[in-house]
Amino acid sequence: MGRFDGKVVSIVGAASDNNMVEVMARRFAAESAKVVVSGSHKETPSSLVEDIDGSIIQISSATANIMLDDHAAYMGTKAGTDHLVRCVANQYGSKGIRANSISPGLTATPMTAEPLKSAALLAEYESCYPLVRIGTSEDVAAAATFLASDECFMTGENLQVNGGLCLHRNPLGTELVDAMVSAGEIPSG
Repeated sequence: MGRFDGKVVSIVGAASDNNMVEVMARRFAAESAKVVVSGSHKETPSSLVEDIDGSIIQISSATANIMLDDHAAYMGTKAGTDHLVRCVANQYGSKGIRANSISPGLTATPMTAEPLKSAALLAEYESCYPLVRIGTSEDVAAAATFLASDECFMTGENLQVNGGLCLHRNPLGTELVDAMVSAGEIPSG
């Protein structure tokens, strides 16, 4: 019998090439949860909470709080989603439902594998992290497991699971290009 025996974990809005979802699903399944993965974004807060007692976890981004060049729409969407999580937490808390979000920074996944082949780009990002490394899917899964557990007494919060990135900032686009040029990974100009 696992920690999540008899509970359903629904992972909504899953990208097919994002191993973060796979790692979370395996971790919850190992704790005896029934895991449902959906790529649909059509669920509304009301449809998600009608028949559950437990936890809603949204994957957000550190960029909801810090800058990333040329990502204004993405950053605004993540910031808006964080606020929606707080609204859901407030509205459904009395029904025993907790809603929280997790904000990773740059995370090693199949989606980021190609750009992370650049040692210069990776080093530039790692220099912005107080813990001097980018995140892993396992880091995010560990946070999600905690948030979903009965031991968690949090709602309406955003966990910054990003090695302290929000204490600093993402590298600027010009810094990334300069680092890659200096490393001989791309031509100058």
